[in-house]
Amino acid sequence: MPAALARSAAEGAALALAAGGAARLFLGGPLAREAWVGLGAAWLVGLASLALLRKAGPGRSFLKAYAAGLGLRVLVLGGLMACVWGEGFAVQAARLLSYAFGTLSLMLLEVRHLNRT
Repeated sequence: MPAALARSAAEGAALALAAGGAARLFLGGPLAREAWVGLGAAWLVGLASLALLRKAGPGRSFLKAYAAGLGLRVLVLGGLMACVWGEGFAVQAARLLSYAFGTLSLMLLEVRHLNRT
């Protein structure tokens, strides 16, 4: 694993753990568990997307890898939405909002690490 990818994975994990701790503090119990699922999914998809971007070269292959990363994020969001279909609003909000905000936060880390390379 390249050093930049390992560093990004560690920073992303720290960010997800901090957000998960805040969710446990403010939401408590089962809703915090749903938030952990969303944050974990965001971290995993962010790591996969960053690996795709690091593997791609400049130009067209980079744009294809970026599009693949965005497509992967949309697929995971669709999967999370399907999993909470029929659940209460609180469960849906906890899982989907934690995924959305986790994805946005982790994308900022990705961009920062890509700018260094």
